[in-house]
Amino acid sequence: INYKAIRQEAVDNIEVTYNGVIYQGDEDSQSRMSRAINGLPDNTTTIKWKAKDNSAHELNKEDLKQILFLASQEQTRIWFT
Repeated sequence: INYKAIRQEAVDNIEVTYNGVIYQGDEDSQSRMSRAINGLPDNTTTIKWKAKDNSAHELNKEDLKQILFLASQEQTRIWFT
């Protein structure tokens, strides 16, 4: 059994729920969130973000940070179980 491949598949399918909305939390999505958080100008209050169901949502930097945190926590859980 290739446990690393099994874990990677689980990471590739991470989903997190934030404020009742499901967001993708795979590594590519985490990377996009991180870039958005780091690149969001101080005078910008919100950014449009797509949920898993393709619906658009207005999120602020703290929303994105929380979604990223949830996704990274799930990734850690997967790799250590």
